[in-house]
Amino acid sequence: MRHFFGIEDEEFIRGDVPMTKREIRMAVLNEARVQEESYVLDVGAGTGSISIEAALGAPQGHVYAIERFAKGIELIKANMTKFGVNNLTVIEAKAPEGME
Repeated sequence: MRHFFGIEDEEFIRGDVPMTKREIRMAVLNEARVQEESYVLDVGAGTGSISIEAALGAPQGHVYAIERFAKGIELIKANMTKFGVNNLTVIEAKAPEGME
């Protein structure tokens, strides 16, 4: 089943880490033309809202989320569990070093 971008902001586990708002996520992911087999790199992933939506939109692809802060890493992993995402790799690093 195809995922349509636009999960409500309140659905994400967030804490006090900045998050890309729903309208921006929708515009970015639609403009990026994320397809079922896409590979996506989310640099500075924060809570993982873009990463989660991209992973749901690319079930046969893969998403790489680069985040340097431990609090963000924890939130991304919590959101992966909440949304049942398993095609996402979290990379704890500062960009551009983590992009290798």
